[in-house]
Amino acid sequence: MAVTDTAHAVSEAIKDMLYPTLHNISHNARYIHPDIAVINLQGTIHKALFRHKNYSQSTDEMLRSTEWQALKRILHEFNTICLENHVTTIVVYIPMAAHIYAQYSTAESGVNWLAIRDEQVRAKANAVGAMIALCDELGLSLVDLSPSFEAAARQGKMLYYPMDTHWNSDGREMAAATIAKVLTSTPVGTSTTLGLLE
Repeated sequence: MAVTDTAHAVSEAIKDMLYPTLHNISHNARYIHPDIAVINLQGTIHKALFRHKNYSQSTDEMLRSTEWQALKRILHEFNTICLENHVTTIVVYIPMAAHIYAQYSTAESGVNWLAIRDEQVRAKANAVGAMIALCDELGLSLVDLSPSFEAAARQGKMLYYPMDTHWNSDGREMAAATIAKVLTSTPVGTSTTLGLLE
């Protein structure tokens, strides 16, 4: 996945450079690739390509879908094996970059992103809502990284690489600190291991 995302990031960067030439746009004109979101975080401007978008399905629609029913079975089976081996299951919800930063994108963004911007902002809580409901139903603990990532965004921090789906060093540090805080506050017996499923 990492190699694929990196290759895609390189190809997007090349397309970004070639786009004005291919579409007869003056290089002197102010240009933004149509898929790029221009993000304003406390006056600092970032450009990002949101490869993975927020799901437009409602939380209820997601939970009824084939994919989420399969996820429910996987989580149930995973937790059953964990319990048999005295392991505590903790599910970690990792928000996509669009979940955190869509609301900070500006009118200077590319036309393709602007066409879906409002839908993306409205849909930000759909997937995490479905995950919370699923974990509640299965009786599983959940670490939701969204609140700490959203707090970092309000403080002006960019936690993802601009053309990639992965966290940058700030994002990795934020995720590690959030998970560590939960794990150190979770009462666990000395012989119990924690199994994290992301």
